[in-house]
Amino acid sequence: VLGTTLPSARFNATARDLSATIREARSLARISGDRQIVKLDLDAGTYGIEGRKTRTISGETGVLILDPFAGEIRNGQYRIVVHASGAAESGTIVLRSGKKTASIRTDPVVGAVTIKP
Repeated sequence: VLGTTLPSARFNATARDLSATIREARSLARISGDRQIVKLDLDAGTYGIEGRKTRTISGETGVLILDPFAGEIRNGQYRIVVHASGAAESGTIVLRSGKKTASIRTDPVVGAVTIKP
């Protein structure tokens, strides 16, 4: 049982932490009055707010970005721009691990972040 619950727990933690990172960027942008950038490096499996701590996505979790302009993005770097108004420029981040999938979306107007399993 532990062998199957550990990857699931890591997957859930990654989804929660990535959405929390985007929320943190939104708060920092509103407080500072300057935009913040959340960078996802799909090749290295890392993410974080520019100039701050970088976090690692567990190896068993795949990441796909569904960008409204560029389509599906599976590699390279992807930037989520969060403006001082709270608005965010971002596509949907899709995390996959085994049979589990989670979608992280930002509202383009108010920057709210939602996770859908």
